[in-house]
Amino acid sequence: MEVLALKRKSEALPKRYHVLNLDTCMRCTLCANICPTYIASGDLKVAPASRIKLIKSFMEGKGENLTRELCTEAFRCTLCGRCMESCPFSIRTVDLWYLLRYYTCKAGKRPETLDSFEERLLSNRNPYGADSSLRTYWAEMLGISDPSGLTPRKAKVVLFMGCTPAYRSVAQDTLGAAVALLNKLKESWTTLGNDEWCCGCPLLMLGNREAAAEFARHNVEAVKAVDASVLVTICATCYKMFKLEYEELLGGPLPFKVLHLTELLSKYVTELN
Repeated sequence: MEVLALKRKSEALPKRYHVLNLDTCMRCTLCANICPTYIASGDLKVAPASRIKLIKSFMEGKGENLTRELCTEAFRCTLCGRCMESCPFSIRTVDLWYLLRYYTCKAGKRPETLDSFEERLLSNRNPYGADSSLRTYWAEMLGISDPSGLTPRKAKVVLFMGCTPAYRSVAQDTLGAAVALLNKLKESWTTLGNDEWCCGCPLLMLGNREAAAEFARHNVEAVKAVDASVLVTICATCYKMFKLEYEELLGGPLPFKVLHLTELLSKYVTELN
């Protein structure tokens, strides 16, 4: 199956659902009563209705009149989605907040403190600034004696490690457990090794959709290179990106199935029963 994504299909923003959601919002402020940032600060500039106003300013071509200080409010939002849950019209508010960050990034009005973080992420392909050659070093740290599968090879399943499990000791045990389970199940599996890049979620949160799409495109090509039909992840954020964001970023379906490790285990449990 051909992946339309890899043709670098141009993306037009805003999309129709963005416009529909903006037009649906009545600014009833019910979402403000549940917004953790607004509750903690009491600052009307961070209330969801204020962010809606900012988006409309950008869409109406008035972005150049907005100050960097005002645009910074887009990044005080935690993207938790509680506003979406409380909305009586089921507006996809989080999609709108991502759109606002995209506009803010394109206008060069992001908080300047984010620039160095983005530079580190783009250079090292992970948000921690760690050397990319250390992405599989966790196996040595955990004393895994059989490293087969950690070096990319032809396999049915790709274990997408994720940046936090790979680079942060607090989560590395989950990778060790995943490897043990895949071996126990006798799965044909591999990782992308040092060729694995960040899933791209931090870039999306920074408003840099173009770079997020580049990271997504790279990861899809890397999975294709090992002929895998299933990608398994243990990270909820990576799962969200592959499952919900990649097809829109790339403009077409992925040529492999995306599962969280728990879904793969559930499949085996069901078969046993």
